[in-house]
Amino acid sequence: MKKVIEKRIIIFFYIFFIVIIMTCSFVSFFKDINKSEVVNTKNQLKEISEQSSVAVKTKLKNSLEYINGVSNIIFNENYEDKFVIENVLNEFLDKSDFDSIFIIDRNGNFISTDYTFSDELKNIYNQYEDDIFIVNIEGKNALVFSSSKKSQNDDVVYGLYTIDELEEILYITSFYGEGYTHIFNSSGSIILKSPHYSSEYTTNNIIEIFDNSTMKKGYTVENFKNDLKKGNGGFIHYVYENIDERYAYYMPVGISDFYIISIVPSSAIARYAINIKNAGVLLLASIISIFAITELLAYFNRSNSNKKIIIANKLMEVNKERYLLAADISESAVFEYIIKDSTVVFKNIWYKKYFDTDVIKNISHHIYSSKYIKESFKNDIVMCFRDIDNGKKEAECEMAVNVGDEKYEWFKIKMTSIYDENGNPIKAVGTAHNITSLKETEIKYLKMGQYKNIIISNAIFSCEINVSQNTVNNIRYRNRIISNDNISLSELIQSINRKYIIDNKKYNFLDVFSIESLKTMYKNGKKEVSLRYKRYHEDSYTWSEIFVYVTESLENGDIVGIMFVLDIDNTVKEEEKLKYDAEIDRMTQIYNKSTTEFKIKDCINDNISGILFVIDMDGFKNINDTYGHMAGDYVLKEFSKKLKSIFRSSDIVGRIGGDEFCVFAKNINSIIFAERKGDEILSIFKSEYKYNGSILPVSGTIGISIFPENGNTYNEIFSKADKALYHAKHLGKAQYSIYDEEDRK
Repeated sequence: MKKVIEKRIIIFFYIFFIVIIMTCSFVSFFKDINKSEVVNTKNQLKEISEQSSVAVKTKLKNSLEYINGVSNIIFNENYEDKFVIENVLNEFLDKSDFDSIFIIDRNGNFISTDYTFSDELKNIYNQYEDDIFIVNIEGKNALVFSSSKKSQNDDVVYGLYTIDELEEILYITSFYGEGYTHIFNSSGSIILKSPHYSSEYTTNNIIEIFDNSTMKKGYTVENFKNDLKKGNGGFIHYVYENIDERYAYYMPVGISDFYIISIVPSSAIARYAINIKNAGVLLLASIISIFAITELLAYFNRSNSNKKIIIANKLMEVNKERYLLAADISESAVFEYIIKDSTVVFKNIWYKKYFDTDVIKNISHHIYSSKYIKESFKNDIVMCFRDIDNGKKEAECEMAVNVGDEKYEWFKIKMTSIYDENGNPIKAVGTAHNITSLKETEIKYLKMGQYKNIIISNAIFSCEINVSQNTVNNIRYRNRIISNDNISLSELIQSINRKYIIDNKKYNFLDVFSIESLKTMYKNGKKEVSLRYKRYHEDSYTWSEIFVYVTESLENGDIVGIMFVLDIDNTVKEEEKLKYDAEIDRMTQIYNKSTTEFKIKDCINDNISGILFVIDMDGFKNINDTYGHMAGDYVLKEFSKKLKSIFRSSDIVGRIGGDEFCVFAKNINSIIFAERKGDEILSIFKSEYKYNGSILPVSGTIGISIFPENGNTYNEIFSKADKALYHAKHLGKAQYSIYDEEDRK
């Protein structure tokens, strides 16, 4: 009797010990799932924030460049008629996303495509100095873009559209549509809410929302505020109003003081793993039940009848059904693969969704003949079963099944072999898990990688870089892989600088692309850098641009990225042509008025001495009236050509009025030089101007002033030269006069 009691106690503790071990293993399993959920959530929110940030930055930058382009064209053409300006503004409006484009001067005068809100808008001239700012119109936020260039009268061009124009960018989401993204500024004010967010906050300030929330361990509101001050991004885990647990990732847009924040409730994250956890709980319960029942049956085997054994077997069948039910709920198949007959037998009702029977014979033939399984996967699936046939302990593969309308569901097949007493495989137990949502996410990121490949395919040169390890891989030239020759990143940068960068850019190039510079750039939150340069190619110089994009490796935390070089020669030449068209007077092919004034003011601001010549043609109107405007145009062109020829290429020669010209000779303040050039200009007037057989009577008068002797600003020296000009005209025209401070002449 005593031995029986001792045996029962030993069996009891044995069972108890096994149950404790299994329970601890599953608890550890669930903790690992929760940890991986947080890590995966952080990475996915970071990706969403980066995508949204790039999209918002691109949208705002393009809008600002468009308004600056409108400004250049409006101010360079010197339109004076309000009706003409309105028509031009409307033409630009039709080609843009703006709701309104308007011009305001320092006196509050307003010219616009829409005067509905003129009273609210005309005061912004003195209220805002930023290129991009937000105004409130009838209770709704609107973005205003201000041109960086002003007209001679200090007019400024503005473009406006409602903040809702950015709403489509915030449609980027994940977590089955339960995640959402907001735009806010450095003070925390929410500028635009995600279209996916239906609830209402008690406040529209992110900082106040976090102040009213409970922060999880390791996260504080102060850290968030410090990140905003420094322009950094980060991750935060909090409970909103002690009810809703959430994760968020925030980062700066990189233009104005806008930030992006992507948020997801923890309930959405938990939903990802709910099927696995439920199946795990049911599996644990099943295993414990089966184990306990088996041990009890073994213990009472000698005294219990066959009837009790049958009842126990039925209980095991019930637990088995529970496990199969869990598999059905998680959209997973459970099957056995009989090696001898090459037959698959499904053990749960999952098969009914895709097959007419639960037994599939000659599985290899069935796979190859199936019209639902994607062709590119068939060989891999058959080889998976053959691995089991050949005695492999485990095998796995993926397959895509066409469910209609060219839509596919993805499954991961895993099989584990079962052996007989001699170690020969007799069958395998397998599962097929539905991984469609995971695969769709994987395909999305694969496409992002393909976009990178498209960029690289158009590059002259490209390579993958590891800034942390100072290494280079996959070097390509003209889309062909070339030998790495074990070159380091620092050696590659030195080689590019030595061979391709012209002298005046060499130090700038090394400052930007050195290893330390790239590390500092990434540490400061910047992920991209580029530099335009001229390179020597086929006996001439062409324009190229080198780009470096870096990010943090998810594997080891290294700073990694790509470096590539694009041929931008055509782009630069087109830009130079546009710049030429904007700066040059079309008729005379010398600088127009606005460019002339801008360049002379630059010289004065840089304290570059010089002599200013203001030239006015005498009696030019008589030429137009007597010989016609074509003759007048001919005189203007010929005079401009001759005037430009007697000055250096570095001097500034421009037309500032109908028959008025201006020249600023740099780095010279000699009166002797001024007198000599004055005589040369008078000689140009005295030269022959012959048009259609007629000798045209051309003469002119010149006023001269010197910087800095006659003034410290452009307006001062121009006024002095203008006074000298009219003094010369008073004396009889066709001569020059140099301003004298003592005589005030």
